[in-house]
Amino acid sequence: MAHLATTGSVSHTIILKEEEEFSPSMSHTETDGETQELENDSFHSRADLLTEQTAKLSRSITMEENDPSETALESNIVMQCIYKNNLERLQECFQNELDHHRKELLSSLNQRDLSGKSPLDVAACLGRFEIIQFLISIGSEVNSTSSKGYTCLHYAAAWGRKSVLKLLVEKGGNFHLRNIFEERPREVANRYNQNECVYFLDWADAKVKLEDTVSKSLEMVNEQDKNATVKLTKEEKFIVINTCKEKQEWMDKNKEPSIQDYEMHLTSFLNIVQPILQKIIER
Repeated sequence: MAHLATTGSVSHTIILKEEEEFSPSMSHTETDGETQELENDSFHSRADLLTEQTAKLSRSITMEENDPSETALESNIVMQCIYKNNLERLQECFQNELDHHRKELLSSLNQRDLSGKSPLDVAACLGRFEIIQFLISIGSEVNSTSSKGYTCLHYAAAWGRKSVLKLLVEKGGNFHLRNIFEERPREVANRYNQNECVYFLDWADAKVKLEDTVSKSLEMVNEQDKNATVKLTKEEKFIVINTCKEKQEWMDKNKEPSIQDYEMHLTSFLNIVQPILQKIIER
């Protein structure tokens, strides 16, 4: 369903359908059990459309109070602030207990509009970095999914918002979540040729793999005395613990290593500790 925003005497249609998840209009159809992607419009035409619509919303919005269900996007103060990029007004709504919009803001943080998008989703599309920081700080859920499994990370990836993606990952965004078409944010970014986002997500994946492997290895060694029937020798424990410490120190010291650096250190780490930890795994 489309939403109507009235600017002056002219009504403008804002297209934010969940079937058209991103700026390049795309729909999925099932044929013989296989999903086919249909590209309908160019990226630039869709991006230009939303840019124009955002500008119109920013100039003036007359809300049709008689039918709030048809103007959910425009009547929502959170969405208005996102489209107008008005962080100050958004903060005022939340911080001022006497503001009549405060209850609405609190209840709207994770609500979805008729297109299926949450405020965080829309902010991610438009690259509203500071607004996203604020929304998360007051309770917006980073890993909230639409009915089709899209998260704000999918939207940021599709629109090429690398800085937003980085922020969302830092705030606990799960970049492994898949939509109903089995796409992670990485696959969505790749589909729309957002190469910087693809690289960042590959980099984040390599980073997390090394971090998780080091953490889980250390945990296995610390827990094996309590639960394992096969005990590691003191030398084996020392090797694992010392190797974990070395890798952690390397990660703490090097904040922006390459994907290849992470992969190399993961391989060298596993070559040392895996034969030892295998004794615990196979007990």
